[in-house]
Amino acid sequence: MKQMLLLTAALLMCCGAQSQYWRPVTSGTNKQLASISFGSPQVGYISGSDSLLLRSLDGGVSWNVLHLTGLNMTFATPDIIHVNFISAATGYAIVGRLDNPVYSGVLYRTNDSGKTWSHVVTGNIAASRTFFFDADNGYEIGSAFFAGKTIIRQSGGVWGMEKTLSFDPSQFLYGIDFRNAQTGIVGGHNGYVHRTFNSGTTWDTVKTIVDSTINDLKFLNDRTIMAGTDDDGGGILVSYDTGRTWQVDFNTLTFAYPDIKGLAVSGRDSFIAVGHTSFGNTGIILWQDGAFANNFMTTQRLNAVTMRDDSVAYIVGDSGTIFTNRQSVLGVLPGGGRAAQLTLYPNPAAGICYTQAAYTHTLRLYDATGRLVRERPRPALTHTIELGDLCPGVYMLQSSSGQGETAYQKLVVE
Repeated sequence: MKQMLLLTAALLMCCGAQSQYWRPVTSGTNKQLASISFGSPQVGYISGSDSLLLRSLDGGVSWNVLHLTGLNMTFATPDIIHVNFISAATGYAIVGRLDNPVYSGVLYRTNDSGKTWSHVVTGNIAASRTFFFDADNGYEIGSAFFAGKTIIRQSGGVWGMEKTLSFDPSQFLYGIDFRNAQTGIVGGHNGYVHRTFNSGTTWDTVKTIVDSTINDLKFLNDRTIMAGTDDDGGGILVSYDTGRTWQVDFNTLTFAYPDIKGLAVSGRDSFIAVGHTSFGNTGIILWQDGAFANNFMTTQRLNAVTMRDDSVAYIVGDSGTIFTNRQSVLGVLPGGGRAAQLTLYPNPAAGICYTQAAYTHTLRLYDATGRLVRERPRPALTHTIELGDLCPGVYMLQSSSGQGETAYQKLVVE
């Protein structure tokens, strides 16, 4: 039986290696990547082991290490286990320990695109995850010291009292999602979920059909919720009644028997799930394309997934692994179409620059934080861009052709 399982896994990996849907992205590191968040379609952040924080200013095409100020990295808390950006500049991070989260997990906030961080004092909690409606309203979950599964709500920038849902300090909450300001769900150890229908004032308790850890939760609509678990026999659970009853999602069952670590809701695919198989260090991606469930095997375990926009997903995992389902970016990757033939000059530029192409195109110029600073929405063969009031630095120029092709080029303003 074991030989048959390994043979099946090998066949799945061979088939997966031929996938044209998921493409690797260079990270520049071999460290474990634990979490990923996009504050805007252009600006993304990845956190990981050994105080690693990466940032992308070009929509995930390239990633660079951020040198951090204000994060207190210690022997007990050496890793950035979670990152969550509300905008390109404002976000939260949790410093803890990936291999032993008990009694660790400290929340920090940045308002300058990750350059400097300040400690956020929220209460008696070892934090694991966050959820935010905006920069000043949201939730922090984890485990309270000498207590257990804990939720803390932030309202208008003020953090409230802890709500403890168990009494074992080794039990954590790891999954959280809200459908709206009133309706939310959290989950964690031992297969339990907790629901609120009054903005976190009260929470009920529901036992799912597994005893394993629930790592992530996502609303697909007002009543349908998916759960990613460590249960080999039911890695993905689904509820059709707002979390009251649960069943295994049979459409995604595979012989890989995966542990699911992250979920995302997609406009292109109804959902994307990532994790690792029950054998070795093999990672797995599961996604729904219309009525069909698909899977793709990777050589490294996968830990988290997020959406850059409505349809483009980014996935991170061990040994610096990044995957995306975006199409090749014209003008950045070789062999592009019409949009890649656009000329930008001079570059570097001071005061003014121009674009020229044999086809009509529109322009958008973004600064290093992902803020739109210039726009030319009317299609034309040539455009003039005034730069006089812009600070010196690297900007990202997005050009779009009339046929829907998009290219990105870096513009250096002197």
